[in-house]
Amino acid sequence: MPSLESPPPESDRRRERRWGRSALVLGVLVVAASVPAVVHLRRLAALPQGPVDHGPLPGEVRSRVMAVLDQHLEGAVLEEVRQGPVREFHVRGRSRAPLAQEFYAGFRPAITDRLMPLLRPYGEILSFDIAALDLPPARLRPLPKD
Repeated sequence: MPSLESPPPESDRRRERRWGRSALVLGVLVVAASVPAVVHLRRLAALPQGPVDHGPLPGEVRSRVMAVLDQHLEGAVLEEVRQGPVREFHVRGRSRAPLAQEFYAGFRPAITDRLMPLLRPYGEILSFDIAALDLPPARLRPLPKD
């Protein structure tokens, strides 16, 4: 028995394909936009969860930190600030490099590869006050819950 319905016109089929492609592109964009958030959350989860030694910073660790800081900063100062259960290391000084780009090129790897692993067992936050530059604080480990 022949069907009483006629096939949909070509314009309807093209419209449906266009909507399908649009939905696919939108889905790909949503997935691509969520990748940086997932990477950031995985980095936070990878921070060490072990106990923090809030005792005095060992002299050897302080001297190694100051050696790294003295390479990049004039008048480098490392302060320990306690805000309740949170211990923050605050770095002050003036850049030795004349341009911010040159300073960041050497200082950022020194922070992530050398300073953060040295200070991570002793505190939660590493912040900066570098003359003429504005560096955001870096999280060393998750903040303690009260």
